Amino acid sequence: MPFPLLTSVLAVSPLILVFVTLAALLLIRYYHLHRVKANHVAPAILVVSQSPANHSPRVAAHVKALLHYFPEYAIVLLAEPPNPISDERLAFYSLPQYPPLAKRNVFTLFKKALSLFFGQASCLSTISCLPLGVRHIILATPPALPLLPLLIILRPFIFPRSRITVDVHNLAYTLSAQHNPNPYFLSVVRQLELRFLRCAHTLWTVSRALSDFLLHIGKGAIVLRDLPSESFTKLRSDPLSADERQKLIARVQDLATEFGVTTLKSNVPVLVSSTSWTPDEDLSMLLTAIRQLDQEGLRLRVVITGKGPLRAAFERELEHANLQNVQVWLGWLPFSEYAALLSIATLGVSLHASSSALDLPMKAVDMLGAGLPVLGLRYACIDELVKDKTNGLLFDTSEELSDCIRRVLKDEQQLQRLRKGAAESFEEEWLSCWEKTVLPILRRQNNRQDDTG
Repeated sequence: MPFPLLTSVLAVSPLILVFVTLAALLLIRYYHLHRVKANHVAPAILVVSQSPANHSPRVAAHVKALLHYFPEYAIVLLAEPPNPISDERLAFYSLPQYPPLAKRNVFTLFKKALSLFFGQASCLSTISCLPLGVRHIILATPPALPLLPLLIILRPFIFPRSRITVDVHNLAYTLSAQHNPNPYFLSVVRQLELRFLRCAHTLWTVSRALSDFLLHIGKGAIVLRDLPSESFTKLRSDPLSADERQKLIARVQDLATEFGVTTLKSNVPVLVSSTSWTPDEDLSMLLTAIRQLDQEGLRLRVVITGKGPLRAAFERELEHANLQNVQVWLGWLPFSEYAALLSIATLGVSLHASSSALDLPMKAVDMLGAGLPVLGLRYACIDELVKDKTNGLLFDTSEELSDCIRRVLKDEQQLQRLRKGAAESFEEEWLSCWEKTVLPILRRQNNRQDDTG
């Protein structure tokens, strides 16, 4: 057997083994379900995320909407801790964590696959202990594995009266390609993800492009776009005072590591970018643009927020950039400070390069929600969010990015037009959009379940 194929088999083998070794657990659960009359069990809605709950504003928004519109239901959140929502009707279950797959050494891969197997066994054990009356399961992806296949296959046994909705933010197999380019592995992951997505009762997506893709593979999906939270939109109508701005800048400076010129006036333009410092965002493009503007003598403050593995390499590049006119702050900001910073910034920069070219960057949603024009890296569907020359500008290269910054900062009328477009980007709030888009579907599925007993 070729080595790449062997590593792929080992990578996915825990997914197969877990179903075999835990059959007894399923039989116990199935027997228990038949002992308890379904109509005597309080109805519940289960929301599942394989990411930390406090890092997924979309999942938190789903939970808040469910708490609002389904007061008669128990709402259950299964995710990695911590729990970001405090509500007595919300039951939080911690999702077991397991390590990422190894890439090279077959023996290391085997050990990690074994660890992954036990992680999945623990995950399934947790699922089997959830309330019996689950009527709806809302699963956020990516990641898609292992919970997407697990829930699809086990639903008839564990939650027989439930319907599964998958909220597809992006295609998980395209993200896997960034960490493990092995073609055998990617082929298996792609087939698993797409096959089980087609088995879900309902799909939601964040973009029209992603919905069209899913329709092309045989499964229609409802577009439920990300919308900014009130934390970002409220500062448009209640802006910070001059004194509050100065305090905020001082606070951000205290939290950040400073590079470039050390002295700048307080009224210089502020450029903000948010990043997770991962390979799908090329921050060197921004650095090249900054260097060009610095050589031209443009006075500018750039604030880059976020945590991630590639930050250290970027810091080393900044140290050798010898910036004379541009000041760069790198740091991680608490949520409230970040939202306030967007409200006083001049321009936002999104370097999100979608792994699938089908998703939309949440950071750009937040920026536009705060009334901040966005300079966005161009890819296939970004214009669903960033409208070129309306609420922002699109670019393909670092030269185009520096030109966008230069043109907007030298043209006050264009900046004001883009600000107006940013403020008008979203006509609805999340709750009203959720009410019109997905609430009727959930209630219709409820009625069908009641009719079938």
